[in-house]
Amino acid sequence: MADHQAEKVTLAPWQQELKAATKGLVEAFGGQVAAGASFGRRQQKFSDWQHATIADFLPVDLVVQLEGCTVGLPGHPHVTRVLARRAGYQLVPLSEGVVSGDNLLSDLARITQEAGDLSHAILAGLSDGQLCANDHGAMNRELEQLETAVAAMRSKLHHLRGKA
Repeated sequence: MADHQAEKVTLAPWQQELKAATKGLVEAFGGQVAAGASFGRRQQKFSDWQHATIADFLPVDLVVQLEGCTVGLPGHPHVTRVLARRAGYQLVPLSEGVVSGDNLLSDLARITQEAGDLSHAILAGLSDGQLCANDHGAMNRELEQLETAVAAMRSKLHHLRGKA
């Protein structure tokens, strides 16, 4: 089937999430035209790869290249983050710079703060006796921030153990 006649289908929710991540990645890069010109592909292919009703996905080699060009931009790494979450993992940046006991104390303070923020979100959600979608969203955001803080501290501890 020709590229311009891609078959439209109903994608599963996880596939739609992958399409949304692809769209965010391509937009972060500079759009479909810029991506097509930079990687020698037609703009229409980049459109298909992010279209929510076309069962054609961005190839992994292009994911790597595009994400390599969007480091530091909001949402990075767009597609890799979705794939990790789908596999039951959370991405946490590797520790950079000097790792010391002082850093660990700062990490512990951050964990404590994030745990407090999660407690507040839970209390706010339960205050009316019913958990709504907004409550779930707020709790999940706070829980993700807590998990990120814990994983960052775990990474630093691992780094310190390697130096011992």
